[in-house]
Amino acid sequence: MRLKIGRKELLMGLQRVQGVVEKKVTMPILSNIKIETDSDAIRLTATDLEIGITSSAKGEIQEKGGIAISAKKLYEIVRELPEGDINITVAEGGRFELRSGSSLFALMCAPVEEYPAIPEIEKGKLISLEKKPLSDMIKKTIFAVGENDTRYILNGALLNLTKNSIQFVGTDGHRLAVIKKEIKGGAETTAIIPKKALIEVKRLIDEEGDENIEMGFGKNLVLFKKGNTEIISRLMEGTYPNYQQVIPQKNEIKIEVNKKNLEGALRRVSILSREKSNAVKIELSDGRLTCTSSNPDMGEATEDIPVEYKGLPLSMGFNARYILDNLSVIDGDAIILELQDPLSPCIIRDKADKDYLCVVMPMRV
Repeated sequence: MRLKIGRKELLMGLQRVQGVVEKKVTMPILSNIKIETDSDAIRLTATDLEIGITSSAKGEIQEKGGIAISAKKLYEIVRELPEGDINITVAEGGRFELRSGSSLFALMCAPVEEYPAIPEIEKGKLISLEKKPLSDMIKKTIFAVGENDTRYILNGALLNLTKNSIQFVGTDGHRLAVIKKEIKGGAETTAIIPKKALIEVKRLIDEEGDENIEMGFGKNLVLFKKGNTEIISRLMEGTYPNYQQVIPQKNEIKIEVNKKNLEGALRRVSILSREKSNAVKIELSDGRLTCTSSNPDMGEATEDIPVEYKGLPLSMGFNARYILDNLSVIDGDAIILELQDPLSPCIIRDKADKDYLCVVMPMRV
């Protein structure tokens, strides 16, 4: 295999596939990426056996071929090179040579045949989704999805698709995020998508370019496509929790709060909360909301926020991080807190987005 490619073009391709490369290597080959050439394109592929990403890069192909090579080392080398053309040659015996200016790097590589194949999905009808709304939906739910949770199914987000709408749901059992948007040309589908796959999809969406994202489904697979890049992920098998039961229907106390004021107060007060629980008490009284934390080994902190509230005093405990995670993805300046009693979950809404809500479970403080 021999080819010439611009440093910027190769670096962009390598950046796209880095997130999928397996860091905790159970199979040494999974720490590699596959580089293949055909008549008019250079294809870069990475997989961890659950998620696969393939991206094409433009270059001058002088001799076709394919190899598997260390993703980390190749990326580190290309990142440090100056702008200009890069010449790549793979000699017999598996010696990979990269030349740029006066630099020469020689790396060992593996035969392309040893690299695992990415599951194929039939390119049937793809749904076209606008990039900004899709990015927004992932951002506003993915923080609530479990991270290496022992309850396997909570490590993915629920996708509900109909002819006219798309909905994402994320929960780790302590908080819940739900968002829904109107679309055209959908189809009745329910799927649970791994968190890692959605992180890669969002990274792809947020790259430069105005192309819409195309989405399609196969047998236990989902495909996301943007331009010449495709992400294919296995879907998670299992029953997703009945999230609708978690959303309180009788939270009669509704107060409007300035997002920045509440965010700032929680950040400051939580400094003195217990590190493991991040426990903060939120108290409501006439005209104010009070955030309080207490740590026997450190001290205590209190901060008041003015709110329009007239009613009986109410005190509830929460993990401050859960609320702050939610506030960080809300775009509006005002939020609505819906409360009921110390043992009922709190609903957090963006006043400017009627289709989005987050539920945070209370805790004893």
